[in-house]
Amino acid sequence: MSYQEVIYFQFVRFVNDLSNIQVIGELLYTFHAPVFILAAYLLLLAMLGSIMLTLKNHFHNRKQYSFLQLERNMDLTVSRVKY
Repeated sequence: MSYQEVIYFQFVRFVNDLSNIQVIGELLYTFHAPVFILAAYLLLLAMLGSIMLTLKNHFHNRKQYSFLQLERNMDLTVSRVKY
């Protein structure tokens, strides 16, 4: 029996007790953790890059002041016209 066969039998015994999702979780968080963290940082960088590319700063746009609009007196702003 070679060294690879011993590792294979131990892995099969380990896998038989767990469900598929638990096996994937064990593999991701133990054996492939640096690759998993690198992929997370890459996705975070892509998300921030897309936000920065679509962000527009327009300083010459008009602003809407909702509090001033709500405080207006309707009797003073609407004029009645007789025909």
